[in-house]
Amino acid sequence: MKAESYKWGYFLIGAICGEAALGYIARKEENVDLWVALRSIIPMGLLIEFVINPRFLDTLFGWLANISL
Repeated sequence: MKAESYKWGYFLIGAICGEAALGYIARKEENVDLWVALRSIIPMGLLIEFVINPRFLDTLFGWLANISL
């Protein structure tokens, strides 16, 4: 099989591991209110967005690549 066919498998495993780590951190929070919930939900949503559309990462954090080169 071509390496390209494994690409989605790697993305899926990476997304699951990333979501599991963020979920674990979110479960450790005490006294959950709206702000604390949003602080956990937003990174979870953005992680999936970056996996589905990696070019979106350049839109938000392109400046970081520019100053690190």
